Amino acid sequence: MGIRFSVTTDSLGDSFQNFDGIGLKRPADLPFPTSQSRKKLVQLLLANHHNYNVLCSEDRSSQNILSHVLVSLYYLGASPDQLYSSYEMLVENLIEWEEDSPQEVTLEDWHDFIGKKEYSRGFFDFYKEKIQDDDSGNDWKKTAHYFLTEVFDKGKGSEEICLLSGIFGGSINALIHLGYAAEIDSWELASEALTLASTEYCTYGIDKILHKQTFLDMTVAEVFYNPLELLTHVQKDNRFNSIVSIPTIDIGIQTTVDTYQDIIIDYTKSLNITADNIDTVLQELLHMTVLVSFKSYIDYDTKKNHANHISLLVQLLPALHAIIEIGTLVTNIHNHTKNRNKIQRFIEKNQVVVSESCFLTLVKNYWVFFIAVYITVGRPSIGNLPIEVTLSEMKDKQTGFPNEDEIWGEIIALLLEAKHPEKDEKKYDGTVFIMVRSLLFASRYLCGFKLSYFYAKLAWIMATGKTENIP
Repeated sequence: MGIRFSVTTDSLGDSFQNFDGIGLKRPADLPFPTSQSRKKLVQLLLANHHNYNVLCSEDRSSQNILSHVLVSLYYLGASPDQLYSSYEMLVENLIEWEEDSPQEVTLEDWHDFIGKKEYSRGFFDFYKEKIQDDDSGNDWKKTAHYFLTEVFDKGKGSEEICLLSGIFGGSINALIHLGYAAEIDSWELASEALTLASTEYCTYGIDKILHKQTFLDMTVAEVFYNPLELLTHVQKDNRFNSIVSIPTIDIGIQTTVDTYQDIIIDYTKSLNITADNIDTVLQELLHMTVLVSFKSYIDYDTKKNHANHISLLVQLLPALHAIIEIGTLVTNIHNHTKNRNKIQRFIEKNQVVVSESCFLTLVKNYWVFFIAVYITVGRPSIGNLPIEVTLSEMKDKQTGFPNEDEIWGEIIALLLEAKHPEKDEKKYDGTVFIMVRSLLFASRYLCGFKLSYFYAKLAWIMATGKTENIP
């Protein structure tokens, strides 16, 4: 069967004209993507899908995130030439597909190969075939839902194990990839996301924590806190001082969960996550994650020897962004969008990626993972940001800032005007485009917090590398 590309422009009407998949209001000074850019994006994503492995490096230790960068650039208003230039630069580090799977992956044995990187090509072909052959007419969401939630094992504590349980493996890139698939409604990206979820599968013991604590009625905290309050308590908790240096981040997270399971449960159960409050929880989580990821990104440039550890904290922001994009179809979080009624009609007609109950579990998994990663990397303080972080401080100084749309326009102009890194000192890696779009997303999604320009200031620092003379 020939390769087809299913990125559509009519799933949400003008979804390709927004800066994300759920239709948050676009800053007036942000350039709109053109039809030519859309065609180029589709062409480049297809080329990446067809030609390059989802895993990179000879030992398959990293992931192909080309699509993350391209979609972010597209939504930020990149021209066809800018998209192609980024593609040309990034593919230099990718590995072409080979028919090197030890054996074919089938419906009868797919779960036997979970976590085995050498089966990346086998999983890739398997998921493509299942999506394309689906009776629902190439509805990738139905296929993704099945494989993400199909129980294929029982843990020692009788906890049910499914692909969604280990989607945080591989630097969370499978989850982020799934978010991009949901944003542009692409079965190709979805098949890649499922492949990553299968080859990079790792629960880190999070499933045991959720099963032991259940997060719901069996164990209820006496007092609930918001995420930022809890993070502050974790940062000051001396019981974690015995954490030692770690050979790899994956081993470190697993060791943290195994060693401090009961303490982690005390913290995670203190954040009440239910269907009734999921909107508020996601807002609070997003603001906290912005602070942690931004601080980590700044440290990333100054502590290259800890780059792998710090970069995982950076990944937490696009991962939560992806969760919210996925959750748009199963919760009320789409109330923030200007296309609320249009999106509601879309929800009524389409299969969701995960059910509401699975989505709540995904958010709970994210919270446990966040705490575990934060402890593992040494509980870095977020109290020394180069700009003020409290609401009262920002309110006092808000009047001194220009129109926020102008700031975003300047930021994006700086990013998109950057030339080839080898020919100009002003350069950006792909991460900055992903992060800036997530910050823009936060500024619109958290508009009720009255902190909009705060996120623009963080993005300005990322784009300029300066902490002074912020507009």
